[in-house]
Amino acid sequence: MGERQANSHIHSLQALRALACIAVMLSHSAFISSSGINFVDGFGKWGVSVFLVLSGFVLMYSYYGKKRIEKASVFDNIKFAWKKIRGIYPLHIITTMAFVVFMFLGDHKTPVLPAVCRIVLNMLLLQEWIPFTERSINGVAWYLCVSAFCYFVFPWILLFYEKRKIRLPIRGIFVLFFLQIVIGFIGGLLPNQSLSDSLFLGSDMTEWLVYKHPISRSLDFLIGCNIGYIYVNEKQGIKHSYMCRIMSAVAVCLSIIGIVIYVINTPASVQGKIDSFVHTERWWTYVLLFIPSACLFVYIFAHNEWRLSAMFTNKLTIYLGDISKYLFLIHYVVFYYISAVIIYIFGNGFDHIYGPWLKICFGIIISIVLSHIWNRLTLVTDKFKSSDIR
Repeated sequence: MGERQANSHIHSLQALRALACIAVMLSHSAFISSSGINFVDGFGKWGVSVFLVLSGFVLMYSYYGKKRIEKASVFDNIKFAWKKIRGIYPLHIITTMAFVVFMFLGDHKTPVLPAVCRIVLNMLLLQEWIPFTERSINGVAWYLCVSAFCYFVFPWILLFYEKRKIRLPIRGIFVLFFLQIVIGFIGGLLPNQSLSDSLFLGSDMTEWLVYKHPISRSLDFLIGCNIGYIYVNEKQGIKHSYMCRIMSAVAVCLSIIGIVIYVINTPASVQGKIDSFVHTERWWTYVLLFIPSACLFVYIFAHNEWRLSAMFTNKLTIYLGDISKYLFLIHYVVFYYISAVIIYIFGNGFDHIYGPWLKICFGIIISIVLSHIWNRLTLVTDKFKSSDIR
């Protein structure tokens, strides 16, 4: 019974991972209304917050009290991070190289020195530590940079919690949330426009520090670790049906409110592009709006008995959750190539109007198929490796 319950929890969390991945893909479709507002962009911000909180939760749930990590050092932590990241790393290299081609094509070729710097930093998963312009070659690979750092620090976090036996982890969540506010406020003060003509430094410094920097986004991860700590130490979960319904309703409402507020505070785009660096006052919309609902969703889906998680947990969402780490990297390449082909054949205007629909209708399906193929290849490779060891 205990093993079946553990599996059901894993399945429900994989379903949540699938929902977050779908939200991210929708946001990257660049679906723009007639008024120039990107209504789906907020879904992506919510999805990323869920990913990071869920990552911290799952690691704490998987390692706390199980004596799987007994020591931590720089060298040991690098080994741990590499163990976690190596399964996705080959795909990261392939998807990155799929974009490198465009750095040397067309009228806007990247100079050799900045191109080499970007490629090397991307290969080392260090690209988001320095505010270079267009840091991650595959636009979503910044998440891998953040994940690598989170995996690196996790052994220290785990041993700290196991030794200290934290009594009020909920207080830690509020402290971390306050730190996010502090970092966001600092990000809103950065001189974004003054760097817009620099060959190396990016113009959107606020987004870099608040939304993509490994240290700032590791706070989401740490919040997830706290939620995982609460979950593994609670003697009895919330079983009362009315409390389950209230928490589920609050989670949904906070998500909707966050997305609506994000849309209201997002400037209208021109041909699908938003010059966010001229709106530094929006720093609080990048992360703070979505962390509360992300925390609730992770906690709710961890208790698979609740209706909200049961509603979305099925074979399809579980499988999409299983391949989401591949889908996350692949879909951005597919979407980019779809736009490139449309622009080459029909022009920018056609892509602006019909490109998002083609990405949603065909790009997502193509991405799922490619992720499925890569997943099968990975399973076959792992099987051969295990047979060689024997």
